[in-house]
Amino acid sequence: MPESSQQYREAARRLHRKIAVYLVLRAWRERAECIALDRTVLKPLLQLRAIQDQHVEWIKNDMAQWFPCIRGLYAKKSVEVIYFSRVPLGRWMDGKMSDAERVRAMANDGVHAVLIDYRDRLETSEEKITAELALLAGGLNLPAAVPGPK
Repeated sequence: MPESSQQYREAARRLHRKIAVYLVLRAWRERAECIALDRTVLKPLLQLRAIQDQHVEWIKNDMAQWFPCIRGLYAKKSVEVIYFSRVPLGRWMDGKMSDAERVRAMANDGVHAVLIDYRDRLETSEEKITAELALLAGGLNLPAAVPGPK
């Protein structure tokens, strides 16, 4: 891999890990086993115009320690939503349903999942997430103050 590609990959790895920690805090706060992020949140968060297979593979590799089950659902060739889960996702990913229906189906089976989409005011920049994590790590903020659904 050329040096510029290695630098890009390393920067993506760091960003993915920051997002993973942020999502772990969100999941913990909401007592959720799964967080689903739709493309309206993912694209600005990942600083991408489209989320393709290679990026999903990187995300799976980079976030596996926090979320062992990661699954992207596609429309055409781009990801529409990514599910980050601590439990296997198998049966809920089958069939055609909206993300809200999928999250409800998981809840019906006892798995609490949270869908984060354009209606949720998630801090979508790397800078804001990094600042929030630094405040938490430094003891200058509390997990309850992590932004949640409005």
